[in-house]
Amino acid sequence: MRNELVASVCAVAAAQDGAIGAAQLRALGISARAQRCAVAAGWLRPARPGVLAVAHFPQSWRQRLRAGLLALDGAAWVSHDAAAHLHGLAGSVATIEFTVSRPSRGRVGASAVHTTAFVATGDVVIVDGMACSSVARTVLDVAALGIPTDRLCTIVGDALRTGRTDAGTLRARLATLRGSGRRGVRPLERLLTELAEVAAQDGSGAASSAANSSRSCNATPARTARMPATSSALGA
Repeated sequence: MRNELVASVCAVAAAQDGAIGAAQLRALGISARAQRCAVAAGWLRPARPGVLAVAHFPQSWRQRLRAGLLALDGAAWVSHDAAAHLHGLAGSVATIEFTVSRPSRGRVGASAVHTTAFVATGDVVIVDGMACSSVARTVLDVAALGIPTDRLCTIVGDALRTGRTDAGTLRARLATLRGSGRRGVRPLERLLTELAEVAAQDGSGAASSAANSSRSCNATPARTARMPATSSALGA
């Protein structure tokens, strides 16, 4: 492969944590045969069906997210715990999780991803070049996983404390979901009420209730909401 083509591949991959889609390779003028030769030579490696990674880039959690999004061909966004971690929220876990809207379900084959019929304006944003659920939507999605309440409290408290969402926004979203059968509504409502009670006891406002959220979490016995996860995360 010509040096200028190798440089072009590396330039695209560098903006995607080392990952590159087969369709992107074709757009650069690299044939399927040249791609196979690059894999055989060891400077490209398969990452997911239809996605490769440049070998000299380190394998990482972010690269796996990029590869997953490329494999899902624009139909998905990073969501749930993975989105919370991408947003840098305390208490999150570096999973590999995506969501697609239900009309797109047939486009992702057998991949294990979350599906949703609830996508509001502003629910999907761009974080570090990746489609990702907004902080408010991420809180709703994580609540639906049935994680221990103390971890949910940490995530919600950090989102409120840092001003990346607010209790009013979360309550408004919960109001639209109440009665819809959406998992996680009641546990999140209880948590917001507990945080508000902490603020009331201290005579403080919403910002202070977020700052005091860790105390509320520590005072709340750890429990797991009785709700199954919507689906498993994509594997390695």
